[in-house]
Formats: sequence, C-alpha cells, structure tokens
Amino acid sequence: MDYCHYLTDYDVMVCRECKIGVRQEHIDGHLKGSPHSLPKVERDQVAGAAQRPRSAVGSISGEQAYRKPSPHSAPLRALRPPLTNGFSCMFPIEGSDGKSTECGFVLASSKNMELHCRRVHGWRSAARRGRPRRHAEETKIIDRPWRNGVKYQRFYLQGPQSNFFEVSRDVSTPERDDGEPEGADPCDKLLLKLRDRHAEQEEAERKHKIPQRSQKRLDEVS
Repeated sequence: MDYCHYLTDYDVMVCRECKIGVRQEHIDGHLKGSPHSLPKVERDQVAGAAQRPRSAVGSISGEQAYRKPSPHSAPLRALRPPLTNGFSCMFPIEGSDGKSTECGFVLASSKNMELHCRRVHGWRSAARRGRPRRHAEETKIIDRPWRNGVKYQRFYLQGPQSNFFEVSRDVSTPERDDGEPEGADPCDKLLLKLRDRHAEQEEAERKHKIPQRSQKRLDEVS
C-alpha cells in the first residue's frame, strides 16, 4: 500500500489515510501507532520509499519552505477537509514585494485572534468599556480587524508549518462568531481547547503583572 503522498509545491509528505503531514523523521513513529500499527520491516520500507524526490531536496528553502496555498484556491484534497468558522487577520502589512497586503494569519478562535492583533500589530479596541449600550455589539463587530467565517486547513498538527491557512475565500459560508470550528475531529478540538486555555492563562498572568509593576514603582518612589 502507498502510505504517503508528496506535495511537491509545498515540500510536505502527507499520510494518505490520516490526511495530515508527516515529517520524514517521524514516519516510523507515525506508522507504528494507530490506525496503522505496521511492523518494523514494513515501516522501514515505507520510510525508504517516502524519501523526497532528489530534485526537490534543497530546492525549497527560506520563506518558500513555508509556502502555503492562496486563500482563493480550492482546498488541498490530500489534506483533511477544511474546517469552517475560522478567523483571518486583516491588518495591513508590507509584503515581500514592498506592497501593502493583509496579514492573513489564521486562527480558530476569536480570543486568540484578539491576542494576535494586540501583540503583533499593537491593536487596541475602540469599543468603550462599561455598561453595554444599545449598539455596542454592532460597534464591536465594526471594530474587529479580522474576517470570520473563514475556511482553513493545515499541513501539520504541531511544529513548523502547523499554522492554519485560508482556502476557498470566494465560496460563501454561514458566518458565526462563537469561535467553535465546525467539522473538527476530537483530536483537533482538544488541541484548540488547549491552545485557548494557554492563551487565557497568558493573558491573565499579563494583567496580574501590571498592578504589581505599578506598586513596585510606587514603593521605589516612596
């Protein structure tokens, strides 16, 4: 059985059954576990046959090594079907050609997107704090520098090139803003929940440190 498929344009080896990228050094461990459970002899044969084409080795480097499909392109059929209800950052940045373009960073939850916009782009919400007013929700939506209802895929579950990328932008889908990706399998849902929890903990620690720093300055002055 042909277990792996090489995506030449992106320099990614994909497991045909699991539909997820597997790095060369991880092929043995991947095929050893479920759902494959292959014996050592077969794993060695697959790993040997899954070597990247010689013409591709060393031909993709630097930024090209992290090349991803255009957000307007169709989903990669070799990967898992795209999830929906993602979020894509619309902050303008300078592209490699010197022209202004969208950041395009994709995340699975609005909380993580807020953190990305604040930390990477220095964004601050213009929405007023305090008691919600009649048109507060409308103001908040206008103020968000990101697009929701995004379809997205990924090459790997973790490590380099594991970031999400947008696909099928021109195909309309119902938009929601609850941050829960539709169609996610249990493994993806668990990873997303862990990431959200980690982001919330970091944000709580950051807010906790600010009063401590202010108090320390007051103590130093006094």
